[in-house]
Amino acid sequence: MTVGFAAFREPWGHSVAMAQAADAPVNAAAFGAYLLRAIASYMPGLALGAVGYALYLRRESEGRSKTLWCLAAALFAVMAFLGPLMVDSAMGVSHAPSQIQAPAPAPAPAHLPHSGEVVLTPDRSACIRVADPRHPDGDAVEEGWQRLLWTSMAEAIKNGEEQVVMVFTRQHCPWCDRLQPVLQRAIAKRAAAIAEGSAVGGGLLQAPLRIFTYDAQEFMPVVQQFQLEGFPTILAFGRPGVKPRMVPGYLGDEDFERLIVDTAEAEPEPPKGARKKRRWFR
Repeated sequence: MTVGFAAFREPWGHSVAMAQAADAPVNAAAFGAYLLRAIASYMPGLALGAVGYALYLRRESEGRSKTLWCLAAALFAVMAFLGPLMVDSAMGVSHAPSQIQAPAPAPAPAHLPHSGEVVLTPDRSACIRVADPRHPDGDAVEEGWQRLLWTSMAEAIKNGEEQVVMVFTRQHCPWCDRLQPVLQRAIAKRAAAIAEGSAVGGGLLQAPLRIFTYDAQEFMPVVQQFQLEGFPTILAFGRPGVKPRMVPGYLGDEDFERLIVDTAEAEPEPPKGARKKRRWFR
């Protein structure tokens, strides 16, 4: 143990000695600069003070008024006091307490929401989450992004030219995280089938697949309206007039594919008025 502390103490003392030796020329230069500045600052004041004192001593031999000589001595005394300050001001030296400005805070990293539309990149190599339709690259959001995201989804459902799937998720939910690759593969598969012309089936199977994920914390009013308790929860839409199908829990690739295919091929239910009319004429 003694050897260990000795080995630790030797390099430490050697480093301190080297630091002191290296700082010696710097300290001498700083002291010399301070001495020259002090002499340059106080010489004008001392000279003016000496002249004022000499005039004060000769006030009687010149036969001048005592009051006039006192005023002259006071003037030179004030100049002697202000002399160093005037010299420092001319040299650009300020005697005011320095104000240390705090460094500007580093910009906070942009926080991207957990909600958004799962979008396939143009080269179809990956999927990104676009929370704000105004930023199709998914790299930023602006105020009002939730309303615009919901409006984009509602318009897609209303137009009936694309198949829409809503997925409600929750942060720190492992099954929600496991579902994300399933959604991405489904989008890529549908896009590839449309691009290659191999999409088969009726309804919306030949239409693009759009999947919107909604975080429970970011869309709490919607979660409360649907009375959701478990996550993830999937809500698949078909053509206008087709009743949406809600499935709670995680779905694998095959089960999710079966859900969207069945919903896309489903036929719209006839209006209630049309049913009553057919029964009336039977």
